[in-house]
Amino acid sequence: MPKVFFSGLVWNRSAPGVLGDSVLKIYVGFDPNRSSLGTISDDIHPEVNCHIAVNPPVTTITGTVIRSNTPANVGLLAKLEARDVQGWESNDLKLTLGTAAFSGSGIKIVGFTNPIGTL
Repeated sequence: MPKVFFSGLVWNRSAPGVLGDSVLKIYVGFDPNRSSLGTISDDIHPEVNCHIAVNPPVTTITGTVIRSNTPANVGLLAKLEARDVQGWESNDLKLTLGTAAFSGSGIKIVGFTNPIGTL
């Protein structure tokens, strides 16, 4: 299974409260040989910030919130979807966090190899 990396911004202005006012930054890395993690954050609303444990991807990455600035968010299911693209093309990105859905754009890189190597 190849390494996968997602990065992007998602939002949903019709979501209630703080979620509707948030622009969420997403960084997720999956490596089949190690524990894989991701972060979801907003600079203005830190109460939505969280870490997710990542499960093996197929066409989506799923996981569970394992740490959050809002304790009630721990345990929420997270699903990140992006179509496969070539190279660094822009991509439609969808995030579902619990029952809240967000969409935006970002990148998904499959089979990433660090060109610098191990430091």
